[in-house]
Parts: sequence; C-alpha cells; structure tokens
Amino acid sequence: MKNTQWMILLVAVAIVATVPLAGATQYEWDGSAEPTSSTPVWTLPLDTGSYTQNGDGTGTISASSSTNDSQNYRMADASYWDHDGSGESVVEYRAKLDSKIAGAFYGACFGVGSDSKYWLMFFDTDGIALWDGGDPATLAKVAVDTSVYHDYKGIISVDGTSLDFYIDSVLRTNNWIGVVSTTGERIDVGDWSGYSGGVSRWDYVRWENNVTPAGAVVVSSTDDPAVEIRWPSVAGAHYQPEYATDLVLSNWVGFGSSVAGNGTTNSVFDSTTSDPQRFYRVVSP
Repeated sequence: MKNTQWMILLVAVAIVATVPLAGATQYEWDGSAEPTSSTPVWTLPLDTGSYTQNGDGTGTISASSSTNDSQNYRMADASYWDHDGSGESVVEYRAKLDSKIAGAFYGACFGVGSDSKYWLMFFDTDGIALWDGGDPATLAKVAVDTSVYHDYKGIISVDGTSLDFYIDSVLRTNNWIGVVSTTGERIDVGDWSGYSGGVSRWDYVRWENNVTPAGAVVVSSTDDPAVEIRWPSVAGAHYQPEYATDLVLSNWVGFGSSVAGNGTTNSVFDSTTSDPQRFYRVVSP
C-alpha cells in the first residue's frame, strides 16, 4: 500500500508548488478485498468475469469477453461519492495490466463521472489513453509501461469541468476540459462498453471529494537575486523544498534542509543567479 500523501500542483510564473490538501473524509477500496465485500460496498452491474485475491494486498479483475462490460465494479453511493461543487475531488489508484483479450481495443479501464460526461482512462499494452468524448478506439496514447504498477491520480476541478492528471506524481495533462459530470457521479473499475477486456491488477482506489486547498503557495522576488517561497504548513509535518530547471526532465533537486511545519506559514529563500529559470515545489514525505 502507498502511504497517504495528498498534494496539489500549481503552475504559475515558472513555479511548481506541492502542498498537502485539507478536505472531506477520504475513502478507499483496498485491492486485497473484493469491492463488493469492502466498505463502502461497490456493486457489480455486469458479472461475467472473475475476481481473485492475490495474497499480496492486490486483487485481479479478469474479463471473459471483449464485447461487453464483462467485469465492472461501480461505486455510486451518494453518501460516499458526492461531488457537490464545493471543492475539488481527488481520485488515486494503483494498477497494472497483465494481458488484453484478442479483439479488445484496451485491456482495462478506470472511470469517474456519469453516462453523459466521463473521465475514462484505458489501459493498453503500450500505454494509456484518456477519453476525449470521441471514438475510444482512436484515442491518442501516453507511452507508459502498463505491465508494472504505476500510481495514477486525477484532481477534478470544483465545477467538474476540468481535470489535472498525474502519473507517478508527474503532471501529464492539465485543464483537461469537459469530461466529468457534477451530478450522478460514480467510479467504475474493470471494463467498459466493449472497448476493453483483459486481466488487470489493482492495489487500491482512493478518493476524497469536496476538497479545498490548504492554502496558496506564494513565491515572490526580493531585493537580492533570490526568491522567497512561502507555504501554509501543518504543525509536526516536515517539508522539503525542491527545484528543477526543466519540467519535462523532471529532475528535482532538494535545497536546504527539511523544514518543520509551524502550523502557520513556512518560508525559505533560494538564489536565482545560477539558472535562467527554476521550477519549485515543496513536498511533504
């Protein structure tokens, strides 16, 4: 299981900031138990596949057909899943694809939304694809080795019209527009509408709704060739400031020592003389 770490990524004026979130109750399906026997309880609308506990904290969902929703677990209980527009929704999951059924476009999928609007991510053997509302069979793919576990995360905007999508904490798509409904939401895991079928393994699905950021991260210039990085902190937590010179390479370097949270606002300074630009983030292990 991955240790809990809620974070938000803000990009502005060549600054990246990563800070904890404070929000509503967090819920989780642990892959070591079948969703239909977990708390909260998931439903199984279509059951022509199988579920296997792997004994290592994960579960395998196996489809038996590529022509329909053959094994699709659903969380649609409003008492646990209610994006009411008062804050963001954060959804995380850890999964990998073992195999794809011949004739299927994808091996498995993960979805959040409703019938009219949906955030769908499809697992293929050579990458993943995000549904854009068009024909799922023609989607562009993001190259990812889906045969090994990755941590996927989506942060849905307050109004439900925009999604920031992360793979292993790296932002891959931001402000993805018009994909999630603000009413009738649900989470689906397994296969979808004849486009996916295969064998996939799931470690967890974790979600938290109506989340409001703990506060803005502020980066400001000083009289010297330096910047001041300030962020709201939690007493007892520890924070490590880091910088990178290129977001594509994403080679983050820590500077200074770890900073203990004081319950109000922490700050550090960094010189800006050695690089033409720097991207900053503050991480809380």
